[in-house]
Amino acid sequence: MTTVSVVTVTFNNAGGLRETLNSLACLQSQPLEVAVIDGASIDDTAAVVREFGASLSLSFLSEPDQGIYDAMNKGHSLCRGDFIHYLNAGDTVFGEPYREVAQACLLPVHVHDESGRFFFKEFLRHGGFGYCHQGILLPRNHASYRQEYRVAADLDMMIATFPQGMRGLPRVERAGVRYTLGGVSSRAGSARDREVRSIFFERLPWWAASRLQAGIVLKGLLPRGLRRLLVKAMHGGEPAH
Repeated sequence: MTTVSVVTVTFNNAGGLRETLNSLACLQSQPLEVAVIDGASIDDTAAVVREFGASLSLSFLSEPDQGIYDAMNKGHSLCRGDFIHYLNAGDTVFGEPYREVAQACLLPVHVHDESGRFFFKEFLRHGGFGYCHQGILLPRNHASYRQEYRVAADLDMMIATFPQGMRGLPRVERAGVRYTLGGVSSRAGSARDREVRSIFFERLPWWAASRLQAGIVLKGLLPRGLRRLLVKAMHGGEPAH
């Protein structure tokens, strides 16, 4: 029987952490363990972890870090499960995402805007190399996060772990993740675009990197509001749960 470890990174977000842990505690098929990696919060984070200590197999590490990817690497090093799910404070699951996991796979992600309203269903992008980080059940031996990338190390990890892209990964339709925009990478804008360009040209053949980079340039020419309208029109639909 395969097992799933969850890594939850948090910093001064006790309310979001409570939502995340509650969604995990309500599952019939719970993860093997949940590693909460905290950047030395000064709010009620530790109390929230204690609150769920009886309903989840929790480990808690609270200390200063060098950013979110440093924290994720710490969580990665603690995991014992066959697969790892990075579900950060404020992200929640629905359905039974960890039941009968046989291989790395994609989970549906219902993306919500900053006000909490459903926005769109996540889709593969960047030629099949990009997907919402919280929507992937990764093999435990996945590539580490390179900390020279401050906002796009997740994309670098995905390409290193799945060098042929993720189009061939099975999709789990019985469950999924709710994710709200407003995190570090969604606010980074041009900084993320620069890092993505660097990753493309390091990791991919020049012709593939050039084609994908052209798409980013074209996207950048559109106002943010128009981009959001186009995404909503193409991938909005209605959430299944």
